[in-house]
Amino acid sequence: WDVAEKMTATVGTSFFNRSFVGKHGSTYGQGSYFVAYSSYADKYAHPSPDGVCYMFSVSVLTGNTTRGYGEMKEPPSNFQSTCNDVALGAKRSTSRDKTAIYVTYQDAQAYPEHLITYKILPAITPATHTSSSALPPA
Repeated sequence: WDVAEKMTATVGTSFFNRSFVGKHGSTYGQGSYFVAYSSYADKYAHPSPDGVCYMFSVSVLTGNTTRGYGEMKEPPSNFQSTCNDVALGAKRSTSRDKTAIYVTYQDAQAYPEHLITYKILPAITPATHTSSSALPPA
């Protein structure tokens, strides 16, 4: 089996496994974390030996959401998910990052739609442009 097949099989049978809670932190609750921008999630990607990263594009049902805290094992009554201040539209966010983060607690709240495979390319620096001081005659 290759990595993509293993990931697809795992998420397909056990959804987003909350037993990994706390591996990368649990600041907004002890559930499955989702963000709108893949560039944020890419920070947590671990390339395979051949340099390929894998990420799911997921439909997430957040329902009513409220500010989450690390010790939450489920959202308060009348809420279906938790999130950070940015997701709530707070003008004075305590988050260093300006990315909305949502946390779900039930498997049925997230449906993986696409498995995306990609490689992280090295940063490209602009080529040094040398200009000539001699101008052609007019």
